[in-house]
Amino acid sequence: EPETPEPEPEPEPEPEPETPLVYLSGALIDGYIRDATGQLIDLTNNNIIETFVTNSVGNYTLTTDTTSLPEFYKIKFLPGGVDITSNKVVTTTLSSVSSKTEAQNSQSATLNITPISTIMTSIVESKITSGQSVSVTTLENSKTTLSTVFGISAEDIGNDYIESGNSEIAKTVNQINTTIKTLSAATDISGD
Repeated sequence: EPETPEPEPEPEPEPEPETPLVYLSGALIDGYIRDATGQLIDLTNNNIIETFVTNSVGNYTLTTDTTSLPEFYKIKFLPGGVDITSNKVVTTTLSSVSSKTEAQNSQSATLNITPISTIMTSIVESKITSGQSVSVTTLENSKTTLSTVFGISAEDIGNDYIESGNSEIAKTVNQINTTIKTLSAATDISGD
C-alpha cells in the first residue's frame, strides 16, 4: 500500500507582542517626603486597593498596573513621612485624584502628590459628597476651578515644581501651607 504523506504541520501563529505593564508612579512633594505611607483608593466605594511607602527621595510606584486601576482613584499619603529638605515629620494628609484613562493615556503614568493636588482632591470629594457621580468631567471641572483660583495652568497642578524649578508653583504651595497652618492654629483643627 502507498503511504499517505504526513500532512504539513500548521504553522504556529506568531505570538502577539506583549505590551509591557505600566505602573503608576510619582513623587510626594512639599519638599520631597520620604517614608510616607500611601494608599491607592477606589473613589467609587473608598476601598483601599493597596498600600505603599515612598522611598528615600520621596518617590512611589504602585504594584497595581495601569490596566487594573479603578476607573477613578485617589492616591492618599498619611501624615508621618519626613520632608527630606527640613527633616521635619509631615503632619498633614496629602492626596491626588485621577482616572485610569488618564494613567493609560499618559506616556509616563506619573501622578505627583502636592498640596495643590490635595486641594483638588478636596474639591472633587466635596462634589461627590454633594451627590455628583465621579466622572472625567468632575475631574476636569475641579482642575479648572483650581487653576482659576490660584492663577496657575491646569498642567501645572500635578507638576514636580521642585524638579522643574517652577517658582510660581512653589510660591502657591507656600501660600497654601501658610494658610493651612494659620487655620489649624486659629481653629485648632488637625491638618487632615
